[in-house]
Amino acid sequence: LHTSPDRVLAFFTEVLKTAFPNDFWGSHHNFTIVIRTLKRFLFMRRHEQLTEKAIVNGIRVKDITWLCPSNPSRDDDDPQKKDDANKNHYGKKQANGGRNAYSASNHAASTTLVRNVMRWLYCQYIIPLLRSLFYI
Repeated sequence: LHTSPDRVLAFFTEVLKTAFPNDFWGSHHNFTIVIRTLKRFLFMRRHEQLTEKAIVNGIRVKDITWLCPSNPSRDDDDPQKKDDANKNHYGKKQANGGRNAYSASNHAASTTLVRNVMRWLYCQYIIPLLRSLFYI
């Protein structure tokens, strides 16, 4: 039996929506990027390759809140917490509205972690599921 890549993509879109919570992706934009990359992967020929860099290209690392648990929650309604979040460790107000600035090393470490998670997603989740459910 032949299943079109579009139907396989629709199946995997639903699987990823069901298996992983929205917080895992960080934002709708990131989920859309993952699905777009998955579409490229599913439409590739036998000997074509998808690089790790291509898999994470376009993903907004700062949207993934579980990478930096010290960041205040966006939907937090407690005014005391919001006021504390707008202060740096010296008790002075921050100019950026309480968003913690990423240092270059923190961003690099977060990007590496996202690459590792995406590698795991493809190598240990998507590809085995694809092999077990479809003839390739």
